[in-house]
Amino acid sequence: ADSLENYINFVYDFQDSCKIPALSINFGKNFIPFDIKKFDFPEKDAFNALPDDSLKKEYMELIIEFYKDININFNFFAKINSNVQNIKYADSSLINKYIRNTKTYTDLFNKHKILSCFDEQKLSVSDSCSILNNQKIINAGNSGFLLHRNTLYYKPKFNFRKLLRKKLHFGGLVISDIDENQEYNSDTLLKILRSDNEMIITSNPEKIVTEIKKLVKLKKISEHKIEKKVSKILLAKSWSGLKSPKKINTDSLFLKYNNPKINKLKREVYRKSITVVKNNKNIIPISNIRKLNIELYTIGTNYPEKFVNTVNDYIDVKAHFLNPKKNNVARLLNSKAKNIIVAIYDYKIIPKIAEKLIKLSQKSKLIIVNFSNKKNIILSDSINCFIHIYGKSEYEQKYAADIIFGGEAAVGKVVTATDTTTFKYIKTSKTRLSYSLPEDVGLNSVMIKKIDSIARDAIRQGAMPGCQVFVAKKGRIVLNKSYGYFTYQKKHRVKNNSIYDIASVTKIAATTLACMKLYDQKKLKLNDKLEKFFEDTEIEYTRIKPDTIINIDTLIIADIKNIKKLLRQQDTVHLNDSMLIAYDTLIVTATPKNNIFKIEIKDLLLHKSGVLPALPILPYLLYKNNYYKEYQEFKKLRDDTVNPPDSTMLAKYPTSYKEGVKQVFDKYYTHEFIEDSSETQIAKDFYLNKNYTDTLWSDTKQLRVYSRKIYQYSDVNMILLQHAIDSITKTGIYKFLDKNFYKPLALKTTCYKPLDKFDKKRIVPTENEKYWRQQLLRGYVHDPSAALLGGISGNAGLFTNAYDLGVIGQMWLNKGTYGGKRYLSEKTVKLFTGSQKDSHRGLGFDKPGKKSIIGTGATHESFGHTGFTGTCIWIDPVNEIVYVFLSNRVHPSVKNWRINSLKVRQKIHTAVYEAMEE
Repeated sequence: ADSLENYINFVYDFQDSCKIPALSINFGKNFIPFDIKKFDFPEKDAFNALPDDSLKKEYMELIIEFYKDININFNFFAKINSNVQNIKYADSSLINKYIRNTKTYTDLFNKHKILSCFDEQKLSVSDSCSILNNQKIINAGNSGFLLHRNTLYYKPKFNFRKLLRKKLHFGGLVISDIDENQEYNSDTLLKILRSDNEMIITSNPEKIVTEIKKLVKLKKISEHKIEKKVSKILLAKSWSGLKSPKKINTDSLFLKYNNPKINKLKREVYRKSITVVKNNKNIIPISNIRKLNIELYTIGTNYPEKFVNTVNDYIDVKAHFLNPKKNNVARLLNSKAKNIIVAIYDYKIIPKIAEKLIKLSQKSKLIIVNFSNKKNIILSDSINCFIHIYGKSEYEQKYAADIIFGGEAAVGKVVTATDTTTFKYIKTSKTRLSYSLPEDVGLNSVMIKKIDSIARDAIRQGAMPGCQVFVAKKGRIVLNKSYGYFTYQKKHRVKNNSIYDIASVTKIAATTLACMKLYDQKKLKLNDKLEKFFEDTEIEYTRIKPDTIINIDTLIIADIKNIKKLLRQQDTVHLNDSMLIAYDTLIVTATPKNNIFKIEIKDLLLHKSGVLPALPILPYLLYKNNYYKEYQEFKKLRDDTVNPPDSTMLAKYPTSYKEGVKQVFDKYYTHEFIEDSSETQIAKDFYLNKNYTDTLWSDTKQLRVYSRKIYQYSDVNMILLQHAIDSITKTGIYKFLDKNFYKPLALKTTCYKPLDKFDKKRIVPTENEKYWRQQLLRGYVHDPSAALLGGISGNAGLFTNAYDLGVIGQMWLNKGTYGGKRYLSEKTVKLFTGSQKDSHRGLGFDKPGKKSIIGTGATHESFGHTGFTGTCIWIDPVNEIVYVFLSNRVHPSVKNWRINSLKVRQKIHTAVYEAMEE
C-alpha cells in the first residue's frame, strides 16, 4: 500500500471478504512501512545509530504497539546490524552484541504476539564456529527465517534441510522470496518446497498456486507435505491470536502517537542518532561565535528551513540556497570565508562538487552537514568536519544546527554508506543553551502554559504594560516569550529582542560579575579596603555633623506612644508593619578610622558596610522643591510692609518663580552637550555641569559609616565597588565586562547606554518622570543615582533582554563555563553564589528568604536578584533552572506596585516548579 489509510482499508476489506484472518507482514527498509510524515517516526538508520540500548528498547516497544494498532502481526528485521551478515568473517564480540540485541527485540515481539523473522542472513557452513554462531542467531527467539535467491541454499549440492533443521534445529517458519524480474521454472519452485519452506513471497500468487497444483498433480510433491506446511502457518496464526481486524480511525491513531510522552521519545531518537563522523581539530562545537564570520550554503532541490532558522538562533547569517537543477553549484561555491557551513539536503554529491568541497576544507574551517543520503559519507575521508543525519525531519534539522554550536551533544554511531554499522563514533559536548520542549527536561507543557495566563492577567490588571519571561532547565530553553506592549496605549508589542532597563539586577549582571573575574585574577581580595583603589581619599571631617544613634531593643510599634518622635531621632535599620529594630551604635563623628575608605570589599558585597543607603543626590533631584520653599520665604519678606527686605535681598531673587527655577536649573544642568563643561548626559537634552560631578564625589566621600556591621541594602555599596573596579581595570566597568563576558558570550543586547547602539524603537520605556527630568525615559537609565553618574553605574544602568540575561545565568549554573569557554573558576562561582556566614545573602547575590521575590519550590541553594523596574533573575543549581522576568512596571509611574501585590514574578516562578514531573 502507498499510504497508511490504504493499507488499513486493504487489510480490513481483504479479511472481511474472505472471512479468514490473514497475517499482515511488515517488510522493507524502515520499521514503519508507510510514508507517514505526520507521525514523525524516525527511520531505521536513526535507530541503528543510537548508542543507548535502553532507548532502543523503549523505541522498539513503541513501534510494536503501533504494529498492533494497525494490525501488523509478522515483522521482518530488515538488515538490522547487517554488518554481521557474513558470520564467518565477523568479529566475535560484534556477533555476541548483535545476538544480545536480537534476543532483546525478539523477546519484545514475542511478548506482544508478533512473529519476528530474520532477513537476508547469509549462512556459512565452512567451519564449526560459523555453524555455532548461526545456532545462536537462530535460537535468539526468532519465529521465521527469510532466505533470498542469492543465499547459499540455492547453490548446487547444498543440503539446506540438513543445515537448518538437523544441525541448527530451527523449528520456525522458513520463507523464500521469488524474484519477479527473473524467469523461474517449476524446478526452482520444487526445490524451494522440498527445502522445508512454508511461505513464499511473491507479487503473483495466482501463478505460484497454479504451479504448486501442477507439481501435486504430477506427484512431484505430496499433498500431505503441502498440508503440513499450511498447518504450520495456521499454528503461527493461532499463536499470534489473529482475529478479524477492526477498522481503524487514522485521526484517533494520530492523536495517540502524537502525545507529549511519545513525541519526547521520538525527539530523543532523533537527537541521539545524529552522528559526527569527523571532527579534526575540534571544529565543533564552535566556541567564540561573536568573532566568527560564518557563511552558510545549502545544496539540494529542497531547502532545510528549520536548520537555517536554528543556525540563526545562535548567529545572524544569510543562507545561500544552491539548487543543482538550476545552479552551477561548483562555480557558486567560491567562498573566501574562514568558517563555512554547507548543508547537503537529500542530494547525492557529484564528483565536481565533491572536489570543490574538498578544496574549501583545505583552506577553511568547513563543516559539512549531510542529510539523509548515506553515499555522501565517503566525503568524510577528505573533509575535516562531517556530520551525518539519517533523515530530514524538522527535529533532525534543529538538532544538527544545535550540535554545531554546542546547544546539543553528538552521541550517534556511524551507519555507513555500505549499510554496515561500526561502534566507533565521535562525541561532542553540550556547551550552550538550546531550545527544547518542556517534556524533554521533565516539565509538563500544560503547566508551563499556565505562565501565559499569569502574565496576561497581570497585564490586564495593570501590573505592567508588558514583559518577557525566560525559563531554562538542564541547559534547554523551554520558554522565551514576550507578552503585552511597551505602553498601555498598545501601539508597540513587546518582542524577544526588545530591550529592558534591568535596574538593580545590574548589581549581579555587571558589578558582581566583574568583581568575580577580578577575584579570579587575584587583582581583588575580599578583605581589601577601598582605600587601596583610590588616590583621592581626602575627607573634610569638619563638614560631617555629629550624629548619635542609641541602642533600642525590638519594640512592638503598637506599644510606642510617640512613634514619630522616636523615628525622628533614630536610625530605622529595619521596619515592618509590626515592629521596629534598631542597633546599639554610637557615632559621634566620622574619623580616619571609620569612613568609606575603610570598608572592605566583602562588606560591600554583603551590604554590611554600614554606609548610608543612597548617594547624596537630593539637592540635584529636588532643586525645584528646594527653590520653591526658598522663594515662598522670600515672598513673605518681600510683601512685609513693616520690615521690607533691602535692595540686596531683592536683587538676589528674580521677579518671577519661573525665571528663578530656570536659574537654578542652569546652576546644575544644561540642555546640550558642552565639551569639558557639561558632558554627563542624564536624559534627552539634559546634562550635568561638570563641577557638580566633582561635588557629588566629594559629598560621597563624606558619607557617614556606622561602626557596627549591620545589614542594610544600599545602592552606594555597589557604586563604590564599581569605582574600585574602574580603578583596577583602568578601562571602566563596561569595557571590562564587554571584553571578558558580553562579547565572547555572544550577547546581542546587553550594554550600558543602549541609545549609543540601538534604535530607540527597540527599547522599552520606563517612567514618564515629572518631578526631575520631566520626560518619558526611554534608553536612559531610570535610577537617579546611575543617571547622575552618566548611565554607567554599579547599582543600575544595564539594559538587556531576557535571553541574554538567561545566558549569563546559565554560565553561573555551569559553574563558570559557557560555549566551551571558561569565564570564571568553579571555586569562585561557588564562593560568591553560596550562603555567607552571619548573612542571609551571597556575595553580591540575593538568596531565598521570607521577603525575597522568589517562587515556592526554589531551593535554598538558589541565587539571583531583583530590580526596581519590575525585573528578576533566579538560578537554582539543584534543579538546574534559570528563570528571568523583565518588565517596565514603573511605566508610566513608579507608584504602580501591583506587580508586588499580585506577586506576578513569584507566581510565574512557582509555576515552573509546579510543572516539574516526578
